[in-house]
Amino acid sequence: MTNNSPSALFNQAYRYVQNRQFSHAEKILIELTRLSPPKEQVWQLLVSCAFNQKKYSEALNWLVDSTNKFSNKAWQKDVEIKLYRALGDTAKEYALLEASMLGNEKKAPWEVWQRLTFLAIKLEKFSAAKDYFAQCLRVLAKHTPQYYQFNRDYYRQIEQYDKALQYSEKALSANSQDVNTLHEHAVLLRLNGLAEKALSILQPISEQQSHFAIYHNLANAQSDLGLLEDAVENYSKAIRFNPNFIESHVNLSRIKWQLNHKESFLDSFKSAGLLTTATGFFAYADSLLKAKKFELLRQELDEYRHFSTLEYWHELLAASYRNDGDFAQAETVYQHIEKTFAPSIKAQLEHSINQIETGQYREAYGRLSGLQEQVPDNQLIKAYWHTAARLAKGEGFAVDKLYLKQPLFPQLTLKQRQRLVDELAPVLRSLHSSVSQPINQTLEQGTQTQGHLFASTHPMIQRLKEAVDQAILRFISEQHMDKQRLIKDDGTPNYVGSWSVRLKGKGFHHNHIHAHGRISGVVYISLPDIVNDENKKQGWLTLGQPYGYGDMTLEPDVMIKPDIFHCVLFRSFLWHGTTPFEDDAERLTVAFDVGEYGKIPN
Repeated sequence: MTNNSPSALFNQAYRYVQNRQFSHAEKILIELTRLSPPKEQVWQLLVSCAFNQKKYSEALNWLVDSTNKFSNKAWQKDVEIKLYRALGDTAKEYALLEASMLGNEKKAPWEVWQRLTFLAIKLEKFSAAKDYFAQCLRVLAKHTPQYYQFNRDYYRQIEQYDKALQYSEKALSANSQDVNTLHEHAVLLRLNGLAEKALSILQPISEQQSHFAIYHNLANAQSDLGLLEDAVENYSKAIRFNPNFIESHVNLSRIKWQLNHKESFLDSFKSAGLLTTATGFFAYADSLLKAKKFELLRQELDEYRHFSTLEYWHELLAASYRNDGDFAQAETVYQHIEKTFAPSIKAQLEHSINQIETGQYREAYGRLSGLQEQVPDNQLIKAYWHTAARLAKGEGFAVDKLYLKQPLFPQLTLKQRQRLVDELAPVLRSLHSSVSQPINQTLEQGTQTQGHLFASTHPMIQRLKEAVDQAILRFISEQHMDKQRLIKDDGTPNYVGSWSVRLKGKGFHHNHIHAHGRISGVVYISLPDIVNDENKKQGWLTLGQPYGYGDMTLEPDVMIKPDIFHCVLFRSFLWHGTTPFEDDAERLTVAFDVGEYGKIPN
């Protein structure tokens, strides 16, 4: 005879949960919610069932229902924190976890302080992050694997990669056979520009253990080294093991584009079914925007109109019109964003750009001045403020005071400089492995090297870097910039990127800025003879002239003649580009950005 008493049904549901048969348990538990008086354990198990099936919004609904019936239970607070973490709501998780610490500081385990540290960094609450970091170090036993790993992860997250690598080496010495420790060490080697060393670790690991993160980071290292076909293979493997890891799809599409596989560069997004989620669809749509496939982007936005409840859908639509030169349609969309949403900084900036294109210079200037006050370090806002200021008021930044041109090897004779060119140029040319120009890059008729050029151990590249180091230190001093924020502990500039560009046959750079740098620069290695014609000024560097989508044009503030082994340094928010040259000759350069050393000042 079947026993259908509430107690028997609850016990049956509990057994289903223990056996991980959550859907069976749910059916019984939902029936039990209708009983009176309500039983707290029923809601607790319902939350657990939904959570374990990754139905986090449903789990949250059951949790809210339980707090209305049985308030102030310890399990509810713990589960609520876990749920917001699973939902990716960093701000909510941080607020709840921080509140849970009040009065419990002395009892909290180090893992809680660690989590608070990393959440604070993600939310850019850097003062709080430093405090939580110090609190965690007080609790953690020194010189243990956990101590080294925590320091490693902390310095990685605040982007002080050299310090993170030092702690990674200590963690590795304490646990040299652990695959996770080896994997993290390889990632940090790559982030420090040591892609070859990263590859030497990741390659054997990938042969022993199949995991999407290993294949993904192996492909990253191969991409940095210009092994693009190998990178395609391993990004594809990473996607097979985890089709939902969007970064692999984005990186795969970028490499396929550079290999000129432009018809199929976005295939993985669709074959993996990523377009059913907002995150996946927006990553796919971003790639269409970068590839300048504006009409196709609008077609896809129309097909996935159910995502139009989200602001970013409208931002993409506006950007497709603006980049396609339809500023009136873009303006309509931007006005809709302002009426319907609390527009992001990015949306407000892009609306300002559209206002510039439609001749609303004073409106753009006012909006950009307000944005500069909100985010004073945003380099793109500074660049467009300069544009709007020139158009609305006739003046912006004093560009002629924000750059420096200097020879790198003044002690060398002309013959010695030519010998240096003859030795360095073939080294740089050998690193240009791309078939096509990078997606969403500013160069036309050219290629760009992969990875971090100045991390190369080649003696010619290191000789060049040492000369550039000295030029940058001089520029920092002359510009009265905060040296502590731009220089690493070893006294060298904190390069956030370095690469070589090879332009051929009417190649040039569109005007652009470097949003992640604070100082940008270029060194000329090989130039066509036409650059010496001071009337035509072909191949010259321009500063201060903005990129224009339509008819809006401004003359450059400054034009700089390139010279072999001369370095031009300038503030990263300055618009810069090159004039096209007619000669079917090579223009070979080395470029770089110096950025802030980590997110948190020392």
